[in-house]
This record gives sequence, structure tokens and C-alpha cells, in this order.
Amino acid sequence: ELNPEESSGDQLLRVHSQPVEIIYDAVTVNSMVDFFKTGKGVDLEFLTSATLSKLEEIKEKTAAGLFHIIETRKVLDLKIDLKPSYLLIPMSGFYSDTADLIIVDFGSFQLNSVDQFGSISSPSSSSLEEIMNRAYERYDVGLRRVQLLYSKSGEAWKSARLQSSSVQHILQPMDFTLHLAKCMVDKDVRMPRFKVSGELPLLHIKISDQKIQNVLELVDSIPFPKMDSSPSTPNKKVLPLVEARPQRASLNPALLTIVDTDSDEDISEKSPDEDPQHSSLEDLINVHFKFEVREVLLELTRQVDQEKTILSFSICQLGAEGKIRSFDMSVTSYLKRVSLNYCDVPGGRSPLHLISSSQQQSSNLLKVEFIKADPSGPSFQTLFNNTEQTLKVEFTSLDFLLHAKALLSTVSYLNSAMPPQLSAVRDSGSKKQMETTARSQTASKGGKDSDVFSFKLFAVLGCFHVEVCDDRRSIADIRVQGIDASVSVQAKETKVFARLLDMVVTDANPKTIHRQVVSIVGKEVFSFELSLFPGATEGEGYSDTSKVDGNVKMSLGCIQIVYLHQFLMSLLMFVDNFQTAKEALSAATAQAAEKAASSVRDFAQKSFRLSMDIKLKAPLIIIPQSSTSKNALVMDLGLITVGNSF
Repeated sequence: ELNPEESSGDQLLRVHSQPVEIIYDAVTVNSMVDFFKTGKGVDLEFLTSATLSKLEEIKEKTAAGLFHIIETRKVLDLKIDLKPSYLLIPMSGFYSDTADLIIVDFGSFQLNSVDQFGSISSPSSSSLEEIMNRAYERYDVGLRRVQLLYSKSGEAWKSARLQSSSVQHILQPMDFTLHLAKCMVDKDVRMPRFKVSGELPLLHIKISDQKIQNVLELVDSIPFPKMDSSPSTPNKKVLPLVEARPQRASLNPALLTIVDTDSDEDISEKSPDEDPQHSSLEDLINVHFKFEVREVLLELTRQVDQEKTILSFSICQLGAEGKIRSFDMSVTSYLKRVSLNYCDVPGGRSPLHLISSSQQQSSNLLKVEFIKADPSGPSFQTLFNNTEQTLKVEFTSLDFLLHAKALLSTVSYLNSAMPPQLSAVRDSGSKKQMETTARSQTASKGGKDSDVFSFKLFAVLGCFHVEVCDDRRSIADIRVQGIDASVSVQAKETKVFARLLDMVVTDANPKTIHRQVVSIVGKEVFSFELSLFPGATEGEGYSDTSKVDGNVKMSLGCIQIVYLHQFLMSLLMFVDNFQTAKEALSAATAQAAEKAASSVRDFAQKSFRLSMDIKLKAPLIIIPQSSTSKNALVMDLGLITVGNSF
């Protein structure tokens, strides 16, 4: 409606829809996919080109209208209300009244324009910040009661879908809010062109071991369409997209300047003799976004007579904020707290905190900053230090509890919940991924400017605390802190640096006088530097012995080890509980050794020159007469140095 009487806007749009039930039918879906394959009734590539051509025509014809709306700043009163539609996915892909179902409820969708033109004061009485805040068209987007259910034959899923929680729910009803804002003033470096902010209060997933198997069996029973990997050979030559686009010679010449500009630009701000400055484009913020998930809760339960929670995994305040500009993008993500609780504790005792973090509200457990810069930007050398991608990771502290019975029960639960065919598919997928990665690494060669850094990584890890225990007592307390790492990648050089400041292993036996079983004598545990020079010894460089493929420097501080027989036996007994894990580790070690031997055989065609400068302070070993005696045998194994030359 134009110039509506009941609204303050210039235009009014209302869209309402009732719920829609969608049933997945394998025969219908597979037939449609088969029909749209190339050579089966329709040439898909020709259809795609024709569709894109029509879309391009629509875009060009509506650019003038869009420019007119922005110029006159028409106010749109928008309200879209779509009732919750849902998708039914039946067992075997064929719906019947007795079939097991997965119900995907898309929830209700609401899009409303925000009325902010009620009270507008004069420019003289309003601050610049208030005026800039009003120069946005704002919209609120809401998703309500998005949910996922699994219903067995005979269960009342229609009534369960209307409840806030039920046994059939996998994803509990979830709400999501999104705020959109579009700036009316174009090319103002003080105001982002678009602002997007979203919030998800709770993402709650609750699923049992039996339900995991049932869902995977249902998905596996559906005959999905077979995707033909062979390339299509259309009979008719399809024009490229550039040639397929409609010619604009028939358009009015007065519209050509409007069509050639971006649809969001205010053309009145341009002058014929104005030369666009890179600096202004660089400072212009295209998108400013901010998202936060307040809490993620995953409950793994065991289905007996009723669901009993075994594991509870929780993440609090997971968010991201960033800016996208003309020549760079920056994103900062954070994580406040994380926890993993083992709840199947006999006697009604409190859950065991297998993973926990600090409870301080002000500190972040994890903070990740990512910056991506365009090398063609004007400040690429000064502001970004010739670096295309920069990643900074800050990690504070995390506590682990290795409780023997809880870990065994957790491993047993996960093994029983996951069907064996899933592990086989995962193994084959990882093998294909390794082969693809190897091929891509072989094919990629550095052809960039030698002064440009394609990637930089800076990581700071604060502290890891691990407590080893069983039902009777605590066995050991391990604390590792002060980990620094950095990586820089250039076309002709790659540098890796790592350092560990402190590591302490403590015997939890209160009777011993030798509490620190492993400790560091000196400033740091180890320092490691590795430099790789791709292609340094290729061609004529191979005959120059001063050139190397890599350079490694490593220093290892003195580690003091107190040998306590009782403490060592307690650790070995703890590890013996995980016999299956030990066998898997042995198999993985053997497989890694075989791959390493294969790599060595490949390198045998041309030797890899590695310059080494290694200084190792051998450990200081103390063997006391007993855990309560100060009489001890001390062995100082001195200093080990390794170096080479070509």
C-alpha cells in the first residue's frame, strides 16, 4: 500500500502465511534430480545461463528504481509473519502412518521494520551521534521455536511438537533474534553501510544413545539421489556468462550511468572530475556484525526405563564481532567458559567436572583474532606489515580431571552409541582427505612477492591443569603453563617458533617428602625454532653447499626427575585400564611409522639439507631410597650438543 493512512511510513507491506507441512518422498526427490540432470529432458547449463541472463535483466531494470528510493528516502513499513512450517523425513524415504519420523520444525519467522521516525528533533538540538544513529533503516528478524524431533511409530509427534520439552525432542525449541540496519548515507567513513547483530539465548540438544542409532539408521535407510561425477557434454555450445548477459545498447542512455553504478550508491555525491581516493574507500566500513550464543548445552543420555543423563557439555557466551571494509576484514571471536560433567555418579553425589574453566566473568577462556588484508590496499605495507592473513590466539587456563571410572564409562557409552559403519566411513573419508591434501601441497608453489607474508600465527596458551585419580585417591597433579608459538609463511621462507616455560608433575601422596616428581631447573623447558626455505636447493642451488632446505635451533632446559617406584606403578595401573586405547595408539604409531618410512624413501631421490643447532641439557635423575627418605642416588647426564655442516 502506498501512502497508508494507518502507518507513518510512505509504503506499507504485510505478508502472512499459514503453516505448511512438507513430506520428504524419496521417489519424487530422486525423480526430480534425475530429470534435471544434463541430457535428461533439459540442458541444465543452458537453463542456468538463460536464468542468469534474466536475473541480470531484472537487476539492470530495477537499478534506477532502487536509486530513486534511496534518493527520496522513502520509509517502508514492513511486517512479514510466517507461521511455523515443518518437514517430515520418514524411514526409507516413504511416508506412512506407521513410519518412524524425523520432524524438522523451521519455526515461525517474523520480519518487522523498526519505526524510528516518531519524534525527530531539530538538527541544532541533536548531537552528531544521535543524527548518525537515525540515519539507518532498521529491521528486526525473529525465529521462534525452531526444533528437531525424532518420533517412533505410534508416538504422538503432533502434540510433542507443541510442547516446550518432551522425550521426542532432540533440539529443544530455540529462539533466534537478528537486528539489521542499513545506512541511508552512502560513503561516510563514520557509519558502516550495514549493521548486523544477532543473539541466540540457548542451543540445547538432548539425545540418548538409542536415539543416536535410530536417527543414523533412518538417515542411512533413505535412498538419496545418485550424483553423477562424470562431466556433462551438452550438444549445444553454451555461451559464457559475460556473453550471455543482455546487451544494454537498447536502454536509454540517461540510465546507463545509473546502471553502471552500484545499486546502493548515491550518485548525486559524485562529480565528473572527482577521482576516487583509495584512502576513503579503505576506511569505509561495508558491514559491521556482532553475534553471540549465550549458552550451548549438549546432554548425552542413556535410554533405560527413562532417559538418564551421562554426559553434559556446556559452552557459555560464544560470540564473534567483526568489520568488513573495502580492503580488509577483521573478526574477533571469544569463548567465556566451557565445561564437561560426568553425571552418572552413584549415591546421588555431585557430578564430576571432567573439563572446567575459570568462573571469572571478566576474563575469556579463548580469544581468537583474525585479520585478512588485500595486497592491493593502500595501507597493506604500513598498517598490515605486508601480511595477508593474521591469526592471534589467546588461551587462559583449563582444568582436566582424568577419573578412571568416569573415562571408562564415557568411552563405553560413545562406542555403544556410534554404529560401526560410521567409523568405517569416517576412516575412509580421512584417508581421502589426506591424499587430497598431499596432492594440493605438491601442486602449490610460491609465486608471490618474497616480502609478502601470506600467513602469520601468534598463539599464547596460559595454563593446563590435569588431575589423575580413581575412586580411591588422587594419583598425580600435572601443570603445564607458559606456551608461546608463532608461525610466519612467505613464498621463500617459513618460520616456526615454540616455547614452553614450565611443567610440574606432583605426586598426590601426602606421605611422600618428594612431592615434585618432574620439575624444571632453569627459565624454560624448551625453545624451538624452525626455518624452511622451499626451492632453495633446486636446480643450480643444489651444488651450493651454503644453501639449505631447513634450519632448526632447539634448546632443552634441565628437567629434574625424581624416580618414585610406587608413583610410577600407580600411573601404569591407571593407564592399564584403557587397554583398548593403548591398542589403538599402538596401531596409530605403527601406521605413522610406515608413512614416515615411505616419506623417507621419497626423499631419497634428493637429500633434504637440514642445518641443526641443538643444545640439550640432559635430565637430572634422582632416585631416593624411599618416598620418605632423603638418601638418594643423583645422576647428572651433562650437556648434549648436536650440529652439522655441509
